[in-house]
Amino acid sequence: MITDNFCLVTQTYEGRDKTVKFLQYLAKYLSWQYRLSPDNDAEDPFEKSVLMYQVSKQLYDARSLFRIFKSLFEIKRIKIILQ
Repeated sequence: MITDNFCLVTQTYEGRDKTVKFLQYLAKYLSWQYRLSPDNDAEDPFEKSVLMYQVSKQLYDARSLFRIFKSLFEIKRIKIILQ
């Protein structure tokens, strides 16, 4: 049931954009969280913070591509309407 709802949401541009936006902000939050609260793990918390920040930047780029492709789909729709 959850997977069906997820598939329905991600079939549209807005659904994909909102899903990726959620993941982007989650990565930003985790970056901030790792920077502020050091763990007792063997790994460096600053390294985790930088990794999460890089993930958020990549997701931002993916969202930019979604917006570019949306405009291309709109141009295609306009051409179909005008024919």
